[in-house]
Order: sequence, then structure tokens, then C-alpha cells
Amino acid sequence: MDNEQNGTVDEVKTDNPGAENHEETKTFTQEEVDKIVQKRVGRALRDKEAEIEKAQTEAAKLAKMNTEQKQAYALEQAQKAREEAEAKLHRYEMKSEVQKQIAEKGITTQILDTILSMVITNKAESTEENCQSMVDFLNSYAEDIRTGVLKGSTPTKTGAPVKTMTKQEIMAITNDVERQKAIADNIDLFR
Repeated sequence: MDNEQNGTVDEVKTDNPGAENHEETKTFTQEEVDKIVQKRVGRALRDKEAEIEKAQTEAAKLAKMNTEQKQAYALEQAQKAREEAEAKLHRYEMKSEVQKQIAEKGITTQILDTILSMVITNKAESTEENCQSMVDFLNSYAEDIRTGVLKGSTPTKTGAPVKTMTKQEIMAITNDVERQKAIADNIDLFR
């Protein structure tokens, strides 16, 4: 009887071993069997229909997810195209700004587009840094050229090089006219 608490019922045994268990056999008519089978078939059909409906709902959800994924991909492509267009626009704006800055720095040299393409980026800060680096480079280069030109050899008179004199040598000249001429020829020593 302990099993009754668990929801199952065991056969009840009697203390009398001589007592016989009488089992009653129930007989069904064809009509009752048909009703039982119809109930079971109906229940099975309803269960299968519910499973089919659940599967169709899941398939629709998956199809919708695929559509959403397609939409997400299309949105991602559109965003990339927009970002590329914005980057191109920024580059054009930066190119114009760099040309203006270079003109303000007094550099009159014609700058090739390839040089500008190395300077210009999508971000204003890095473009400005690159522009300043290029201006510094060009100024340094111009200074090197100036120094090289000024450093050149002493001009010659009648093909013979002119002897350069030091300030002490010029001041040591006793003749006033010759000393003044030497000072005029080497005026940078007295500035």
C-alpha cells in the first residue's frame, strides 16, 4: 500500500491463499472500438498538427532571420559605401586646405598631386601634421640650397681666383686707399 502515495496501485493480495483472483474481461462492441480508435487517431493527429505548426512557425522564424540577416548585410554595405564617400569628400576638403596652408607658408613651388596624396589623410589632425612636416622639409631643403649657393667658390677676376683676406690682414694694411678697397671687397667680415 506504500505505492498508493506515489500514485500507483499494486494488486491487493489476500491472506487467503485458497481464494481465486477473478478477473473480469471486458468486451467491446465494434462501435466502441471505433470510437476509441477515432479518439486515439484524433489525438495523434492533433499532436502531429501541433508539431507541424510549431515546425512551420520555427521555419518562418528562421526564414525571417535570414531576411533580417540579408537586411543587416545590405545595411552594412550601405554604411561602408557611405563611409567611403565621406572619406573621399574629406580628402578633397583636406586637399584644398593643404593647398591653402602651403600658399600661406610662402612656398610657391608647384606641388604634384602625388605629393599631396601622401600628405592628405581622412583626419584633419594627421593631415595638418603631414602638411607641417612637408613644409618643414621644403624649408630645410631650400635652406640647404641657399647655403650651398652661398658657400660656392670665390668669384674670380680675369679667371684667377681672388685671395680672401682675414680681418686682421686687412687692418694691417698701412695704405688707406688699399685698406678701404680690401674692406669693400670683404665687407661681410665687418658686419
